[in-house]
This record gives sequence, C-alpha cells and structure tokens, in this order.
Amino acid sequence: MVEPKNERRVKLDIGIRSMFERIGKLSVVGFFVQQQDAIVLSDQTVTRDNRTMELYLNRDQRQLGVEFEARSTLLFNT
Repeated sequence: MVEPKNERRVKLDIGIRSMFERIGKLSVVGFFVQQQDAIVLSDQTVTRDNRTMELYLNRDQRQLGVEFEARSTLLFNT
C-alpha cells in the first residue's frame, strides 16, 4: 500500500446577487475547481488483521459550473 499524495486545489467563485425588498433574492454564481493529485476512492479494498480498508488513489480533475438560487420572502405572516 502506498500513501496518497497531498492534494493541491484552486477554487474560484464569482457571482451576482439581487435583492428585491418585497419579493426575495436571486443569485447566480459561476465556479471553477482545479485539483491536482485529488484523493479519490479506487474501488479496491484490502483486508489486514481482520479489518477491511478502502484504498485511495490520486488523480487530476476539474469542475466547472453555474449555480442558481432563488429565495422568496415570507408569503404569509403566521
């Protein structure tokens, strides 16, 4: 068994938020994540001393996306 390397990660989030006094809020956020040597499950296991352990490996990966969020104000004052 080889111990996984340390992961290096860069994250970037940028977005816009609009607040409407009587309606609620709306936000749009774009994000980017770049990981070098990310630690991920390898789908392999090892059993030692009656203990089963999941093995990990390193891989480079990227994620890119957009998040939308809308929240309304309280509809009824109960």
